[in-house]
Amino acid sequence: MFKVKIVYKFLLIVFLFLGISILTYSGFKFANGDYTEFFMSLHKICGFSIPVIAVLHIIIKRRKLVKLANEFLDVVLKRKNPSYCNMDRLIMALEDHTISSVANTLNLDADELVGILRDGGVKLNNKDQTLRQITKLNDEKIFYALVLIIERKFAGKSLDLKSCNI
Repeated sequence: MFKVKIVYKFLLIVFLFLGISILTYSGFKFANGDYTEFFMSLHKICGFSIPVIAVLHIIIKRRKLVKLANEFLDVVLKRKNPSYCNMDRLIMALEDHTISSVANTLNLDADELVGILRDGGVKLNNKDQTLRQITKLNDEKIFYALVLIIERKFAGKSLDLKSCNI
């Protein structure tokens, strides 16, 4: 299925990068004394389009911006109960537990859980590693590991789906 939103986000980032690159290049040309009509027009177009593209990008990422602002205020104001999202709270609650302890808590076989994680593409050495240690080996894919564990517990099996890299 074609995802218009993903293509839109990607194109915004590409146009933002191109606009900044062209603006920088034309600025260097002006600094070297090359004042052509073409570069002047190109410089103006990029100069006006970058703020528009940046605003569109901010509108798309507004939730992340609000989350970042809230986390910043939590840190600066040293709030007792930070306003992390529920997924962050779930990850923070489980990242210090080993595969064995998670398996025992969920009444699962630890060796079977290790097999499911390995079949899902998660790299781990043994069942006594914490989820934090496992995610360091896997480019911080703690959420994917938790999804595999929860699938096993509540769906009764792993759904044989690979991690999405987007």
